[in-house]
Amino acid sequence: HFGVGTMHKEKGRINQAIEEFKKSIGYNPKYVNSLYSLGECYTALEDYENAYNRLNTVITNSTDALQKDRCYWFILDIKLSESAEEGMREFIFSSRKWSDLDYFSDQLHNIITGFLNEGLPINPFK
Repeated sequence: HFGVGTMHKEKGRINQAIEEFKKSIGYNPKYVNSLYSLGECYTALEDYENAYNRLNTVITNSTDALQKDRCYWFILDIKLSESAEEGMREFIFSSRKWSDLDYFSDQLHNIITGFLNEGLPINPFK
């Protein structure tokens, strides 16, 4: 089901992809590739609560540092879509868990830009 879900996702058929990834997870609830892909699909549909939940499950169950970083990036992106302040909170929470800081340089730029645009102080510790 994972392969079929991936095919649907690549063709933009997000709802069909979600159904296939759910079936895949039905066979193995901790299959992180399906959980990650579900997170991507839910993000595409702006269903951030489901995306957040699936991505956190990947973080909990994956042994792959890059895959965890990708999940942290998606979660940070979700929080940034809410507000720069939510993005900063997520940054403070998750940044010490990242394995590759360069992977997050664009998100850090978005946080700083958002804070400047909203007139918020850049230093969250003041």
